[in-house]
Amino acid sequence: MIQFRFLWPRPTQVLIYDELGEDILRKTIPSSYSIELLRVRDELPITIRFSFLKRYLINYFCQKLSPRQAYFSALIDEFKPHAVITFVDNNPVLGAYAELRSDVLVISIQNALRTEVTIKQQVGRAPLYFSLGEITKEIFEETNVRYKRIEPVGSMLLGLYLAEKVFDEEEYDLVFVSSYRATWDVQNNDYHRALSDAHQTIFNHLLRFAKAHSKRIVVLAKGKVANEGEHYAEEREFYQELALGSEFTLVSTVKDTFKSYRTALNANLVIAIDSTLAYEVLSVGRKTLFGWVSNTDLESHKEAVRYTKYLPESLVLNNDSYEEFQEKVTALIDLRPEDYESVIEEYKSKCVNQDINNPPHMVIEREIRRHIEQDH
Repeated sequence: MIQFRFLWPRPTQVLIYDELGEDILRKTIPSSYSIELLRVRDELPITIRFSFLKRYLINYFCQKLSPRQAYFSALIDEFKPHAVITFVDNNPVLGAYAELRSDVLVISIQNALRTEVTIKQQVGRAPLYFSLGEITKEIFEETNVRYKRIEPVGSMLLGLYLAEKVFDEEEYDLVFVSSYRATWDVQNNDYHRALSDAHQTIFNHLLRFAKAHSKRIVVLAKGKVANEGEHYAEEREFYQELALGSEFTLVSTVKDTFKSYRTALNANLVIAIDSTLAYEVLSVGRKTLFGWVSNTDLESHKEAVRYTKYLPESLVLNNDSYEEFQEKVTALIDLRPEDYESVIEEYKSKCVNQDINNPPHMVIEREIRRHIEQDH
């Protein structure tokens, strides 16, 4: 049942759309500016104003927006913002709103890898879009999805973490980035079965390699902790059943925004199937091995080859054999850092274009400041 929340919008300089990532977004907004938050999850915000109703009807009947686009665009207008910003880039509202209000700076920040399906069906059209890397722009153009401007600036979360310079001293041997989904069994389609099989195969290879070479395994959990209503317990059971008593450490990152970076950036090698995090740490020179196409059923999906096709051969598992796994893991661990840097130099900015000296949050702050100062 839908819960309603009454709202009395106040004029603001910057409006945050969607509460997801609110704390992160506030770090991109100059502290002297007024900020309001429009919550859109779990409850439906409503306001009783004639101006809102009038704008909604215009948006729906004259502008031909969807009911959701028309509703939230009208609601945003009630805040009279100079700028609107969101960390939920796969929402269909702000692209439509940006086309209605050319005088308002509308910013969407990419928070994870996107596929053709995601961009076409969920985004639809985009405002000023700060992407992780160049591949995202390619997908927009190939799918003919409209956008105002795309700036490949890298990962905002990674940029904030590196700027804070609070690093772990502990070093990890092998870090496996889990993409576990509790829905694998429920959805039961070829793609999800292949993804589950790839995780089982590579994790078993990891256990075998770690035992043979006296290495420690850390698994970065995908599922949230149980008291937040997600699937951490099921994920732990999934890997425990595979491990059959072999040692590994499962690390939850839910209550610590930067835990995944602290762990992965301190690893001798990061191994992943389909993780944004793996491409993020690759962008700053960390050794990474990708298993997207280790399973032939996965290889037939566009998502599998979209991001891996640019990668050097030495960073990709091309089959599910232990022999190839052992060979590539050993070679990467033994590779000198300067030699690894030369291997990845051409690719690393394609997916995540991270510039340590010009982090995304600073780029976005300058964009907001420039627009609002021009308004005045």
